Amino acid sequence: MIRKHLPRIGHGTQRTWLALLLVIALGLLCACSPSSQEDIADPWSLEEPSLERVGQKAKLRLSQASAEFADLEDRLVFSPKNAQDRLSGEAQCTTSSGRRLKAELPKRPATSSSLASLLPGEFFRTLAMEVENSPEWTCSWRFRVHNDRGSVHSFRLPSQRLKFRDLPMAASQGAESVALQCPTWSAQIDRPTNLQAAIEDLPRTDRIQGVESRHKIRQGICVLIADFENGQRGLVRRHPWVLPPPKIEIQLEATGSYQPSSRPLSEIFRLRVINRETHEVWIEFKKQFQARILGESSNTPGTWLASLHTPIEIQAVTDFESLEFDDRRRVRLAGGSEIQLRMSLKRLMFCPGSLERRIGLMSEGAETWGINWVEHSHPEHAAPLPTRALGPQLEGGKMWSRDPFTKGFVELLNPIAIREGPCADRDPSASGILARSDD
Repeated sequence: MIRKHLPRIGHGTQRTWLALLLVIALGLLCACSPSSQEDIADPWSLEEPSLERVGQKAKLRLSQASAEFADLEDRLVFSPKNAQDRLSGEAQCTTSSGRRLKAELPKRPATSSSLASLLPGEFFRTLAMEVENSPEWTCSWRFRVHNDRGSVHSFRLPSQRLKFRDLPMAASQGAESVALQCPTWSAQIDRPTNLQAAIEDLPRTDRIQGVESRHKIRQGICVLIADFENGQRGLVRRHPWVLPPPKIEIQLEATGSYQPSSRPLSEIFRLRVINRETHEVWIEFKKQFQARILGESSNTPGTWLASLHTPIEIQAVTDFESLEFDDRRRVRLAGGSEIQLRMSLKRLMFCPGSLERRIGLMSEGAETWGINWVEHSHPEHAAPLPTRALGPQLEGGKMWSRDPFTKGFVELLNPIAIREGPCADRDPSASGILARSDD
């Protein structure tokens, strides 16, 4: 089971022939000087490690260990007299999905370690992608123990079937490191002064390994690992992390109001969308939605006159490139850039009256309209992808208009509405009204 390789110390053998040709003399002198080699043996030995089965409260000599189900907290135990020696080796696992993993173990003191801590950290990126609640892997190890003179003992641990579960994160113990292993990236903090604070800082750390995707997704499920000084490992298989949405400023101006009868109403609201981040952000919005237009009573401010149901289009004030699919439009905002959008009517609407009287907008049914941030690692693909709302959402049944004091875009709570058409469709060249209201 355990093989020992000893270094040999001595002078290398060399045989030197010295030939001297004398022109005057006809003699040839030869000299041979062999060197001897001395073997010096290293008296160091490794006491056979044992495998401590935590569930069975038993220790097995490694030569007696067999391939069977193991617990993540089972421990490989070394004799205290080998504590100054160094342990290295190789781990191999086959995942629940059949994927094969293989990696070298970094050198560590030959002291007791849990099986969970003898798995390379990069293996847990794969664990973060496992969909099973309790994935089961088959893992085996080949170990080497080195002393300070270079002698090596080699041994192996037969295949163990591991069912992954959460392990306690003992905050009272000294943590050597805490790491977040995610499907495309990982982050680690060494020797944290406060374990809980380090866990909270991990998603925001500037130093990561792998592919940076946090600025695109801002949340995810990863594996959280804490390694402690006593060789134990804490593990949380499904650790959620969340960062705030990107800094997208949305300025909405209520531009629609009653117009003189010679000027049709077209624009209701205007939106200015500004990316305050240094990196690009993709946003998404509906191209069109059905809404109800209401007008403020000239006699009683705050009382709303029911009016037309009409489609509202979202149009760009300036041209921009976009991806379109279904009823939505997706736009890339470079870092520090902005776009302006307007909500426009698809029909000519004439609202005689004062410019100070307001126009209200109510989205129909359960439909929702608003600026959404495309929360996905590949937002440039025109396909339905996860999104998160940014700024006000025009939800079904809610009414929005211009604030009478700030001129901003506000939701009107419990508006009083009466059935009277404040605006009408008509042909500007004709004397008759085409439609007063379709309530």
